[in-house]
Amino acid sequence: MTQSSYLGYTYPRLAQVIELAKTCHYAAGHAEQVTRLSILLFHELADVHFLPEKYLEWLIYAGILHDIGWLDGWRGHHKASQNIILRTTLLPFTTNERMVISNIARYHRGALPKSGHELYTTLSSEDRAVVNVLGGMLRLADGLDASHRSVVDDLLASTIPGKTTLTIHCRSTPTEEVQAAKRKKDLLMAALNTEITIQWQQAPRPTRTFPIH
Repeated sequence: MTQSSYLGYTYPRLAQVIELAKTCHYAAGHAEQVTRLSILLFHELADVHFLPEKYLEWLIYAGILHDIGWLDGWRGHHKASQNIILRTTLLPFTTNERMVISNIARYHRGALPKSGHELYTTLSSEDRAVVNVLGGMLRLADGLDASHRSVVDDLLASTIPGKTTLTIHCRSTPTEEVQAAKRKKDLLMAALNTEITIQWQQAPRPTRTFPIH
């Protein structure tokens, strides 16, 4: 039986994406938590990033696939994830979709995008901007599940020009998550031209129903 929905979102190509992730023996729980937090960031920051809803599909695919490069080991797995997305025959993406989604996945860790990264610089300026924003969300969300224990139940963002406060609601003390998120907020801050402050509350809010509209 093929899986046509993920966290309540239904897309025609989800089954192929999930099948590839399974083929690469991905950590399904971590991928789902990172994807869920990325979706929350997309909606919470909608008044700052202004991206159309259609880009959420690409973010979800990148979230599911971001760690599939672990198949070749931890070192450089972000680059390996990108290469798998670019080369596999299992994904029904256009060439441009492969380029954008693979770049989003690639920047969940490691160096920020720069002129020496050929697979990034060959993108159009519009697509590079999309990669910066969505890759920044995925990068931050990955930090928020640094322990792979899914301790973050929800997050809320409060924004004013040049400053964003992100409040995460957790079931236990998120020491590792907060430390990692502070390190990995860099790309999203640059993409949105905003300082991001991260704080947390122990009493969790009820987990929101997906899909979010």
